[in-house]
Amino acid sequence: MSEYIQLCKGGTAKLFKNDVEKREQFRIKYHLSSWNIVNRQTKEVLISFDDELLADDFFYTEKEIGVIWQNMRSQVHIEEGFTFNDLVKLIKEDSFLYAFVNANFTDFQKEDWSKTDGLLFQKENWSKSDGPLFVHTCAHINKFSNKLNFNYSITEPYEGKGIILNPLCICYEGSEKIHEYNYSYSLFDVISAFFSKIETRVKIYKNGIYDDQNHLIDNPFEYLNAECTIEEDVTLGDIFKIVENNRPIIDFLTMYSWCGSIDEFHKVARIPFEKKDQFTEILWHLEIYRNVEGSFSNFFNIEPSFHGVGDVDANTIKHYNDKNEKLPLSMSYGIEFSPMNELIDLPVIIKEDVKVKKKVLNLKYILLEILDAIYWEISFFGGPQDATDKRNDLSGRLQEIKNTLDYGNSKMFLSVDDMFKEICGDED
Repeated sequence: MSEYIQLCKGGTAKLFKNDVEKREQFRIKYHLSSWNIVNRQTKEVLISFDDELLADDFFYTEKEIGVIWQNMRSQVHIEEGFTFNDLVKLIKEDSFLYAFVNANFTDFQKEDWSKTDGLLFQKENWSKSDGPLFVHTCAHINKFSNKLNFNYSITEPYEGKGIILNPLCICYEGSEKIHEYNYSYSLFDVISAFFSKIETRVKIYKNGIYDDQNHLIDNPFEYLNAECTIEEDVTLGDIFKIVENNRPIIDFLTMYSWCGSIDEFHKVARIPFEKKDQFTEILWHLEIYRNVEGSFSNFFNIEPSFHGVGDVDANTIKHYNDKNEKLPLSMSYGIEFSPMNELIDLPVIIKEDVKVKKKVLNLKYILLEILDAIYWEISFFGGPQDATDKRNDLSGRLQEIKNTLDYGNSKMFLSVDDMFKEICGDED
């Protein structure tokens, strides 16, 4: 984790960024029920903590939050004593955040929060808003449902007053717990938990976004939190045109999705191309999907991703044939290096099924998740020129590797480290 937001008593927020210098100089070592901050060179203990999270906080430096939109996707920590009223204050005192929440979250629109007098609007089993806000990182998924629902529940704790947010993160087979995942909340999650009622459904067509009454939506910015699907044959170019015509969405995605070059990507997409390169030529479509399970940890990630799907490439075919194994029907490909004008005619589809411990579940998307997946992925290396430069650099390195491993000039390496030094030069 590179950074996180802390929601603080009084309705303020602080940004904590990873301190690289501290990470290089110190490390955490657990000993005798304590988490010690140890100097990597001298092995001396600088300071000790009774809690692992507090020890990890040592490696973060407090920074000022400039534009809160840019940090809405960041993991959020909640300071003890932070209340529901503090959350309302935080939203209302940031004009940009207030405009977004008021436009997209129906429960926030309906209530006059200035007259709550410390009480939540009347909802069964809700606590007083001056009570503390608690976060549970685990809830459950059972065998009786194939829908993975992330409309968070808000209930009172068993002891004392307060509010609890619960995602669905523990797998149950009947009454037996199969596996537990931790889920890290973002600021967007916390806002959604309190104010989101997904009552509206929209669909992306080639000529715009329509509501569930089949009416063309004039301002899609006000529907970012609506459940969304995509009509068959809608292409990446169609989605680009819809976004191009809505400046509020462009401004929002610039910050939320960390895509500062949206206009440049749209401009490149309009450049005619003579012939697709070998990679983009084999793609069938572009896909928005979720990879819920982490391979090497119990971290539960539901952020949508975006990639290409197409023919199995020659190297993979050879690999499977050599092992005498059945070929996959298709392959997934990263598209962050691909020129946008070579991708715009490809259809974009949504994959709603996800696997959690061999159980297939169904998870819907909101409009914001669809747009975020696209613009986050295409800008992963920066703007279009940054991606082109990185692509050319990697292509050059790949050619060096091929030359090094050429049959006539093969070189034996004494170790894996020696091989990577040859490939990467002096880089670590």
